Amino acid sequence: MICIDFNKELYSKKAIEKSAQIYKDWAIFKISDLKDAVKVYLSAKDKNEEEYIKDEFCNYVLVLTSDIKL
Repeated sequence: MICIDFNKELYSKKAIEKSAQIYKDWAIFKISDLKDAVKVYLSAKDKNEEEYIKDEFCNYVLVLTSDIKL
């Protein structure tokens, strides 16, 4: 399991939730809303791909966040 902290000043919670929905076929997500961050626990269905999925998920969150803020 990987833990990712997304700073709320930089990332949209809506983008994080939508990205988790899109990546649900590859990983299980638990999302916690904290004061200054959104914490995401990612557990890949294929443990050998966990780092790769994390990287792709983070990229997707970034793109969706930029689309939402435009």
